[in-house]
Amino acid sequence: MKLYFSKGSCSLASRIAINELGLDCQYEKVDFKTSLTESGMDFTKINAKGSVPVLQLSSGEILTEGSVILQYLADNHSQGGNFIPREMALPRYRVLEKLNFISSDFHKTVGIFFSPEISKEIKNSVLRPRLDKLTNYIEKELTQHSFFVGDHYTFADSYLFVILTWFDHIGVERKAWPKINAYFENLKNRPAIAKSLAEENNLN
Repeated sequence: MKLYFSKGSCSLASRIAINELGLDCQYEKVDFKTSLTESGMDFTKINAKGSVPVLQLSSGEILTEGSVILQYLADNHSQGGNFIPREMALPRYRVLEKLNFISSDFHKTVGIFFSPEISKEIKNSVLRPRLDKLTNYIEKELTQHSFFVGDHYTFADSYLFVILTWFDHIGVERKAWPKINAYFENLKNRPAIAKSLAEENNLN
């Protein structure tokens, strides 16, 4: 199994999940400026969408889209049910509900702040209110529960943690949301997350 990733990107959530499950995995970094992988391969021939994460299975099959990779990892490994329930019942769909919220709403909203094509004025007047609304929703959820889906850690937390790290790069202060800030600081000390951060921090 191999994960194609970019340092600090949403692919970090897949790395966290792999470490949570204790799986053996190879990692290959992608340079978006050149569209080349660390070994010199044309990344667009691996994933025509040009995005990470990409999980190459032992069969050679390619799987893309972060939330789908998280579901695959949970569903296909013995400890995965701890992170996304396997039974086709409401607890599973609650995790998927939150994963879809992060992917379709929160990830995209935070990510667009990195775009140099959007003026600071538009970011502050149009995008920031949207970001605040979504972050307020997360704060409310964390007021009611210890984690994003109830009182147990799931792969929705892995994904949410990664997007919250981006606040440091877009000038948004996590401390403005006390529950989120406490949640984030707590997750930083979780062994699989700490290991994943250290692995990426040691890269050039």
